[in-house]
Amino acid sequence: MKEYKIAVSCGESSGDLNTSFLVRELKKKYKNLNFYGLGGANLKREGCNILWETDKFGTIGVVQSLKVLLRLSYIYNKFKYNLIKEKPDILLCVDFGFFNSKLIKALAKENINIIYYFPPSSWRKNLKSASALTESKAKVITPFPWSEKILTGFGLEAKFLGHPLLDIAKATKSKEDFFKDENIPNESEVLGFLPGSRLFEIKMHLPTYGETIKKLYKENKDRIFLIASSERYADYIDKKLRTICEEAYYNIRIITGQVYNIMAYSEFLFCCSGTATLEGAILNAPMVILYRGTAIMKLEYIIRKNRLPTVIGLPNIILDKIVVPELIGNNVNPDNLVTVYKETIAKKDNIKEDYEKIRNTLGTSPIIPKIAETFAKMANIE
Repeated sequence: MKEYKIAVSCGESSGDLNTSFLVRELKKKYKNLNFYGLGGANLKREGCNILWETDKFGTIGVVQSLKVLLRLSYIYNKFKYNLIKEKPDILLCVDFGFFNSKLIKALAKENINIIYYFPPSSWRKNLKSASALTESKAKVITPFPWSEKILTGFGLEAKFLGHPLLDIAKATKSKEDFFKDENIPNESEVLGFLPGSRLFEIKMHLPTYGETIKKLYKENKDRIFLIASSERYADYIDKKLRTICEEAYYNIRIITGQVYNIMAYSEFLFCCSGTATLEGAILNAPMVILYRGTAIMKLEYIIRKNRLPTVIGLPNIILDKIVVPELIGNNVNPDNLVTVYKETIAKKDNIKEDYEKIRNTLGTSPIIPKIAETFAKMANIE
């Protein structure tokens, strides 16, 4: 039986998560696959030999990309050399567009079968070019239906089989067990706060979250506030909120590794823009989507505003309308967050109807087995 060497290149936590589920599904059927490359803890758990950990390299905007440029340039050159030397049977690229687009262009003449899962800017409905994909003759598995149509129009082999988060985004505990484990009284009103996965996002959002929690606590001292965190930043978040929140601190639970339980069992989410907004919609959580960047990022946003979509949240992008409210920049402040929370929770039934439309747009579970089957065909795995 032939052994297949599959190189993986993904550089964000969401990419690492989605790819790990694909690898797990492939390994159920095929015992002759060897995965190695760039990724994080989720891929490592599935037996992928991680050469460089890149799941923390997700960036937003040009300036943030420049901050990690030196390290990424080193990894890029080393990994490209490895791919040229080792000639894997398949190169699986996942999202991480500013890195992978350059990589697949450089490998266009190396006769490596390139499959791109979550292609760059797949969420854009007016994508004008896919030069890296066309130059490299990459095959594509995309998570959005309009992306398949656009990329096929560019002459690419592209397939939409559904969004894998429909399979992945699920509570891992019952509500009763979750509340018991986190010491949450059964009758409490529970509000979830997602400050973002990147440290600069946490630093930008945490002070506002702390002041918002103080306001909400003063209105109702029985409210419980859940803060989603990684193990890496939990102590930092705890120290900051202890300082900001005063008496309200004792109603805060900082919870690691259970973001889907927070989403599933919170009555409302304060959610940093990103993949989490779609996960929250899948789990039926009313929310406000927010984003507050650094001063340099604000300047970059002003310069590029005309080229950016009018909305930032995936639920709103998918349905081409404001499903849930969005706050950006200086509009992200405690007064606005409290006001938007009260206005939004009052119409949660309408929001949940729109969430159902979003889920229908994204496909029908189970999805990951279909993606694995298509990947195997594209890769000529036997």
